[in-house]
Parts: sequence; C-alpha cells; structure tokens
Amino acid sequence: MITKVWTKNFSQSELERSAKASKNGINNSIPQHLLQNAQDLLNTLQVIRDALGKPIKITSGFRCERLNKLVGGVPNSSHTRC
Repeated sequence: MITKVWTKNFSQSELERSAKASKNGINNSIPQHLLQNAQDLLNTLQVIRDALGKPIKITSGFRCERLNKLVGGVPNSSHTRC
C-alpha cells in the first residue's frame, strides 16, 4: 500500500499545496485510492524535468472536489484524479 509519493525532485505536498484551500479551511490531501495516480504523475514529471535539465514548478496539482468546485473547475477535471 502506498502511503506517500515522491521522486527525486517532486513531492506529494507539491501536488496538494493550495493557497485557496488553506485560506478556506479545505483539506486538500490526496486520498489513498488516488496515490498511485499521483505517483505515476510525479514519475512522468520527473522524466520531463530530467530531459529539460531545469526545475518544473507545479502551480495547480491535485484538487479535492470541494476545492475544485470553489475554483470553478469542471466536475470531471483531471485535477480531481491526479
């Protein structure tokens, strides 16, 4: 069972970080059943970063349903599935 996801240059907290969630008291943690998706995403981002040889900043990663609704995201947004 996966409990935390990361790569050499990316962490789970980068996907979960949201100023709007913090401001509105929203828990934007990635649920257990989506951690494998998150790990796959971070692995892909790591390959891209390694190829570019430059940092990549995640500006909008995971969004829980409540946060997605608050920001006006579409109901089936990829952000809600990592």
